[in-house]
Amino acid sequence: MSAAKHNGIKNKQNKKMIAVIILLVCFIIMPMLSNLDIIFHANHDHNHHGKNGDCTVCVHIHNIKELLGQIGAILKAASYAFINLCLSVSILYIILSFFSFQTLVKLKIRING
Repeated sequence: MSAAKHNGIKNKQNKKMIAVIILLVCFIIMPMLSNLDIIFHANHDHNHHGKNGDCTVCVHIHNIKELLGQIGAILKAASYAFINLCLSVSILYIILSFFSFQTLVKLKIRING
C-alpha cells in the first residue's frame, strides 16, 4: 500500500473520530446548558404582553423541558434496545455452546492436494 493511500485512509478515520467526538460532546453539553438555562430563568419576571399573552421566557423554558424529555425518551429506548441485543447475543452464545460443530481442522483431517 502506498504512503499516500495509507495517509488518505488515516485522514478518513481521523475525520470520523473527530465527528464522533463532536457529536458526543454535543450530547453531553446540550443537556447541561439547557438545565443551566432553566435554573437561571426559573425565577424570572413574567411578561405576558407577548404573542397571545404568553410569557416568552415561560414558553422557552417549556420548550427546553420538552426537548430534554424527548432526548431522554430516545436514550431510554436506545439503552433498552442495547440491553436486549446483549441479552439475545449472550443467550444465543450459550445455546450454541451446547452444540458441537465438526470441522476438518477439529477432526484433524489432512487434505493433500
